[in-house]
Amino acid sequence: MKYRKFKDVLIEDLKEFEAAKAYLLCAVEEEDDDFLLEAIRLIVKAWGPTKISEMAGGSRQKWNQLKNPTYQTVSDFLAAFELRLGAFEKSQSA
Repeated sequence: MKYRKFKDVLIEDLKEFEAAKAYLLCAVEEEDDDFLLEAIRLIVKAWGPTKISEMAGGSRQKWNQLKNPTYQTVSDFLAAFELRLGAFEKSQSA
């Protein structure tokens, strides 16, 4: 039996819109820049930079070589998956 790498299985799953959206939502909720950037990169790999550039704007090269995205770039990417960044007050602990 041949096994597949987890990352390959994840990329295959992320080809589904709702799976990609849920993964992005989790990445944002983790509040970890590196995780969010890796999530974006994996989704770009799953969908291809051409499709992502059609959905989120920008060039194919921009999405293919994403290293240090601006707030606007992340916002555009999330919007392509019907998500947006937001600011919320931290809950007060009693």
